[in-house]
Amino acid sequence: ADISRGDTWWQQTADTLGMQLLVNNSWSGSFIVKDPALGNNTEYGAAAYKDRCVNLHIGNQNPDMIAVFLGTNDIGNYTTTKIGSKADIDTDTERNALFTSVSSFATPTTSIAAYYIMISRMVENYPDAEIYCMLPTIWQSEMASGYTTALNTFNEGVRYLVSYFAGQGLGALIVGVITATGLI
Repeated sequence: ADISRGDTWWQQTADTLGMQLLVNNSWSGSFIVKDPALGNNTEYGAAAYKDRCVNLHIGNQNPDMIAVFLGTNDIGNYTTTKIGSKADIDTDTERNALFTSVSSFATPTTSIAAYYIMISRMVENYPDAEIYCMLPTIWQSEMASGYTTALNTFNEGVRYLVSYFAGQGLGALIVGVITATGLI
């Protein structure tokens, strides 16, 4: 069967909430951090922290809300992708080494560090936008111990980031995508 734009979660969400979609910069199969072992060296394969996160506007029209749903592919490839942890970004020294400005940032080596750079760049580029960080999950059938550890470590890092940005008075919020009762 053909799938149309109206079949996607993001369009259905926009329609349900009466919102207008400004830019969809999501790519299936992408990662947050570059992992040369997986060959995802391109903007498509990884690097959500690069240009994708600051190309969410059209002309002078900036987004009011930004939905970030990343990490599932990083977690699913935890044996080759370095997930990292909140320890990668929990001090001013670490954060300052990763991000200086929207055009000056380090090349991250972990998914959590890349996520921090990505959100930092969004916050700087779109200071009035609310940023909704959706926590990824992996279906129960795939929840081997390594996946569970990678998932929990990643989500703990994202929760920490959101709390850090919220503490700075910025509009970053957590959205739990799946609960014990299913999709929400």
